[in-house]
This record gives sequence, structure tokens and C-alpha cells, in this order.
Amino acid sequence: MQLPSLTEEICSSCAADVRAVVFNRVPKCGSTTLEHILKNQSRACGFQFKRSFDFVNSSVTEDEQWRFAELITELSRRRRVVYDRHLHYVNFSRFGAEQPHYINLVREPVQMQVSAFYFWRDCVCRTHMSFCRAAWQPSRASAICQLDIDAVYARVPPRPAVGVITRYLCGHDPVCRVRDPASEGERRAALGLALHNLHHHYLWVGVLERFEESLQLLVTEKKTPFKPVPSPMHCDEPPKLRAQSVETTPRCGCS
Repeated sequence: MQLPSLTEEICSSCAADVRAVVFNRVPKCGSTTLEHILKNQSRACGFQFKRSFDFVNSSVTEDEQWRFAELITELSRRRRVVYDRHLHYVNFSRFGAEQPHYINLVREPVQMQVSAFYFWRDCVCRTHMSFCRAAWQPSRASAICQLDIDAVYARVPPRPAVGVITRYLCGHDPVCRVRDPASEGERRAALGLALHNLHHHYLWVGVLERFEESLQLLVTEKKTPFKPVPSPMHCDEPPKLRAQSVETTPRCGCS
């Protein structure tokens, strides 16, 4: 599959009223790969690219949400901006600020958890990054270094939970911040608000298992500042306009 070529028409059609795009990246969903693409391509329609280096605080206080809204508003006044941070959805309208356009990338939830396990184990046990030390207590870290993923999850009792992807799309409303284990009603409420935000506030949500097709949709969405990036992946199924579910993703024979 060949992605469409960038043309002056695509670039010039980026809506002038789109001042801010927020990539509130769900962790371990291919977000680093997408970050490199966004960073390299956002200049196509005159967007600056900004990245937060806060990798831990994804759920923040109301005051921090207000400061985030102020930051994006101020950046977008100077020049159109694409902002990248691990952060649950923030409703700017609550703070009297103009709502940005959100984008994100999701993946099959089990694979996301597998990726997260090996990332954190490597970070805690080998690379010793500062944000890992902030997120893990030493007593837990010493144990994790000696275990594989099967041994770790064998000790974790199953419990109903609001999924990570749901929390990122749902945001900071009280229904999104319920503690796990969550009741069926609580999970439904969080998922319902996540789907509402997905449909009304997200310019684009890609699916990692359908990455090439997702990029093609990102290119053809005229409000975005991104141009096509060739990929070796191929899928036989036609592209979908949105992820069909927040916590499950369609599959195809990508190689």
C-alpha cells in the first residue's frame, strides 16, 4: 500500500483556525514512533513541535490542568503548536480556554501491558532512569528484576478495572478517576465519557496494529499538519475512520 503524496493543496488546506494539536499519548502504544513522525512532519503547515518531559504525572490536579490549558493557549498565540505529553484528556472549556484538537494512538490492551512490563523492568533494573525511581519503590524494584512477566502476573489477582486507554481518553472528570477495582456501572460511565471525548474532541486516533492505514487517515485529515511517511507494513482490509472500540482494536495481517 502506498500512502498519498504531499501536495501544496494538502498543506494549504490546513484550517487556519486550528491553533493547537495535543498528542496526549497513551504509553506503550507506539507513541515514540509516532512522536518522531510528528516532530519531523509538523512543520509542513507551520506548526511548532513541543514535548513535555514529565513522563510520570498523567493524572493531575485541577490547578495543574488549568496551568496546562494556559500553557497550550499561550504557545498557540505565538505560533500554531503540536504538544506531546503523557496526560489524561483535559477539558479546556472548564477553564474558559479554547479547546485544542486531540490526537492519540492505541493498541491491543494485552500487548500494551506486555510492552509496559518489559519497559519498566528494563528502566528499573538496567537503565535506572530518574522517572523510574520516582514511580517504583526500591522494595518492589528489587523483586521485579528477578522475575519474568508470567511470574509477576501469576501473583496478581484478576479484578475489574477501568483500562489505561479508557482513562487517557476519559480525562479528569470524577467518573474517570474511580479507583480499581471498579464496579460495572463505574466502568460503563468512564467508557461512555471516553467515547464521547473520542467522537467530539479527537481529530484522529490511530491503531498501532493498523499503523499504515492510520497514518493514511492522518494524512487525508486536512486539519492536521502531517504529511505521509512510507511504511513497509501491508494490510488487506480497508481502513476504518476510527478505532471501533476504546479497549479493543481490529486486527489484520500486518507483517
